[in-house]
Amino acid sequence: MGEIDWELVKSRLDKSSRALKKAMSPDAAYIKSVRRKRADQLARRHVKDNTQKTLLPVLSFRLDKECYGIAMTDLTEVLPQTVCTPVPGTPADLLGVVNLHGEIRPVVDIAAVLGISGTKNENGKYIVFLRRKGGTEVGLGVDRIDEIRLVREEELTIPGGQASGLSARYIKGVTAETLILLNTKEILSLPMLKDKQ
Repeated sequence: MGEIDWELVKSRLDKSSRALKKAMSPDAAYIKSVRRKRADQLARRHVKDNTQKTLLPVLSFRLDKECYGIAMTDLTEVLPQTVCTPVPGTPADLLGVVNLHGEIRPVVDIAAVLGISGTKNENGKYIVFLRRKGGTEVGLGVDRIDEIRLVREEELTIPGGQASGLSARYIKGVTAETLILLNTKEILSLPMLKDKQ
């Protein structure tokens, strides 16, 4: 074992002591730079949180070849390929009714309401249920369920051109990927549903 170089040890201890002293009593410029760095980090995190808050989860589905969506907050349930029981004397836009958990629920042909010539599916339609103000549910018959997407509400464009007319009131906006977000409040105010609340 070699000799200990006490001068080197003393030099290192002095250097560590000076660094510790500086860290324990930082100057004003150092404190300011640390605070600025922390503020920038917090600001970036806040921007990220705000971005995440504007994302709206949407269930996307098909009506004929077009892609539509409904906010997940408006949905209560989805039934796969269900055949509705037609009700004589009801409007053509009403597919019929289904028994959901022991309660009869109306099912709207949303394609007909929007003026889309939908395809008739003999195996039934997927039914997307919306909750109304009173707590009862209304079903919308759709051709196919796609996926859940995240949509930025501020990036929705207001419908115009082809969408103008009667069906435009049922459309909340269109995404860049041409997903048409439906206005569930307007759909639930359809005249045919007034007496079924």
